[in-house]
Amino acid sequence: MRGRAVRVERVEDGETVVETVDGVLVARPQTNSISDADQPEAAPSAVDLAFPRPYCASLRGASVEVDGRSYRVAGNPAPDRANAPTRWWMVARAYEAAAWYSQTAVIERAEHVRSECGDVRAAWSRCFEVSCTAEVVSAGEEASAKADAPARTVRLTAPYSDELAALDPDATGYRFVWEGDPYEIKSVENVGYADDRIEIEGVLSWQGRS
Repeated sequence: MRGRAVRVERVEDGETVVETVDGVLVARPQTNSISDADQPEAAPSAVDLAFPRPYCASLRGASVEVDGRSYRVAGNPAPDRANAPTRWWMVARAYEAAAWYSQTAVIERAEHVRSECGDVRAAWSRCFEVSCTAEVVSAGEEASAKADAPARTVRLTAPYSDELAALDPDATGYRFVWEGDPYEIKSVENVGYADDRIEIEGVLSWQGRS
């Protein structure tokens, strides 16, 4: 097998790094056998990228240029240090950087913080950003601390990643923030051809709003 050179743009220690990586295997995902021309409307094309040893830089949020087309890496790929049988030890799936995923949401995790007075309160820490589309499913009314009113429901659609798939809709430990508002996650589902996308539905929460 012969790899090719791809252009990678990523962030390291807060700085943008642009580099050319040689010997990368590029292929269409095995689970996606349809051509770009047959893709459903608004469904971005994808490529699988196998990076050779010893390359092990973080590709979270990285952009990759292949044959003049720009793709964005999904999730946070890591080298398979124990089980990779060949020199290609890190596989990343990347989706074409089109306007379809032009919006951004932030996944946050709940933490419990003890104040100087000894009180324990809930706080939210930033986990990672998600490139997505967002659709208001139900406008409802904005929830408030004074009334149990119906709240706005928003559905995010994003490229599949292990991080998103691992979100537990039954747990209270995660939420997403979109356009400055926090949403309690109510469902996480694989959708699309070969389950290559994830839909996350959330309900507007008054807690933590400014």
